Amino acid sequence: MKKNDYILIGILLILSLAVSLSVFLKGHASEASVVVIAVDGNAVGTYSLREDREIPIDNEYGHNLIVISDGKVFIGESDCDGRDCIAMGRISKGGDRIVCLPHRLEVYIKGGDGVDTVAY
Repeated sequence: MKKNDYILIGILLILSLAVSLSVFLKGHASEASVVVIAVDGNAVGTYSLREDREIPIDNEYGHNLIVISDGKVFIGESDCDGRDCIAMGRISKGGDRIVCLPHRLEVYIKGGDGVDTVAY
């Protein structure tokens, strides 16, 4: 093998790596479209995941503050006991959900592919 053969092999390896990486990122970078907030199973609001905002939910069950920021949604404040809904963290993929049982609140993302893993 000559020097040019090694250069050609190197270029082909770099190109194949770049193509593989772009296919992998494109296949896994699906963006969910909307956040749905429901109380007692009834939707009370639908919001874009792309727009940062804070949504206060006050009803007979209590107070929650839902925060949409940087393409993710989480519960920033809650006056329930234990505050497990806050500990659920940030969600961003289709099918993900946060639930506050004492307040009968459900926050979930509708849209996107909701794929957790892919096997080849």
